[in-house]
Amino acid sequence: MILPQELRLGNLVEYEKTTHVITGIITDKILSRWIKQPVTEHDYACHFSEISEIPLTEEWLVKMGSEIKFHPAGDGSYYSYTINGVQITWGGSGEYRFVFRNNICSIKYVHQLQNLFRCLCGKELEIKL
Repeated sequence: MILPQELRLGNLVEYEKTTHVITGIITDKILSRWIKQPVTEHDYACHFSEISEIPLTEEWLVKMGSEIKFHPAGDGSYYSYTINGVQITWGGSGEYRFVFRNNICSIKYVHQLQNLFRCLCGKELEIKL
């Protein structure tokens, strides 16, 4: 379950097995819009317990416009994904790591990457859906 304090407007989440963008946050509920729905349509209202995280995958990183490189190094081989100068790596640890100015942070979900990118880079992460 996602903690309410992890979310902000614009985050992507899963609701009823579809991808939604958060359009509002109210005490114990969120408002969201299905990404395929026209902006003029109504928003969905649901409790925080009804939404779930979207796991970060290579497919999502490609939608974010990342450049993919493989770095062979024997047992230490890894993939790197670069988005607007920010590097994300995937290696033997089995998790993605956000690398920014020599700082490393493990990330598992799309909304975490959106939040880190916004906080550290000062702009929204563009995702082509």
